[in-house]
Amino acid sequence: MDGTGLLFEPFIRAWQTAAGPAELQVMRYPDDQAWGYDALQRWLQGRLPRQEPLVLLGESFSGPLAVRLAADPGLQIRGLILCASFVQCPRPSLRAPAARLPARLLTGRPSLELAQRAILGTRADAGLRDLFAQALGQVSPEVLKTRLMAVMQLDPSIARHWASLQRPTLSLCASRDWLVPASASRALQRLRPGADLRWLPAPHGVLQTAPQQAATAVADFVRGPATCAGRP
Repeated sequence: MDGTGLLFEPFIRAWQTAAGPAELQVMRYPDDQAWGYDALQRWLQGRLPRQEPLVLLGESFSGPLAVRLAADPGLQIRGLILCASFVQCPRPSLRAPAARLPARLLTGRPSLELAQRAILGTRADAGLRDLFAQALGQVSPEVLKTRLMAVMQLDPSIARHWASLQRPTLSLCASRDWLVPASASRALQRLRPGADLRWLPAPHGVLQTAPQQAATAVADFVRGPATCAGRP
């Protein structure tokens, strides 16, 4: 949800080993614009290459954006990967409390420590914890609050887009995820029977805490189903 791209560093290092020369491009969102999904989608559409075949990976907050982009006929999307993500609000019971939460509290020390444990688990090393603090420190409370509410108020059309996609898909799900419950992950398969779900023994931050396993799964997908047209 920070959108800085900093927290992809462990995955990028693992990717270079798993995928060799395959190019990886990280999209870094503006950290000073309180944009929801509509504005971020327009921003991404203006920056993604439109003449090259792409495999999109949407992590957590960005999963719904990746689903929307995969339905864009102007992009050459060969495959879609969701990582610890969702197509429906993963915690509907938190909508009202989230709406009442003052934005300034999202970047307070108690909130950051709680978020760090929820995303990275209790075994993250000091380097990863520092990277987390650095990433969250670059984003204003108002931006984080806007993105949080975008998740809480997720448009039902995202689930419909997911169900009707004519693209190969892969969903990496975390078995120890406190933020996106197993029910949200199972909904991906319920809405799209036959969707490929891979469960990794990790907290919500799969790409950060299990980078090699994630990179291997993504690389296998890119070399396999994502090279073929049609629905898996």
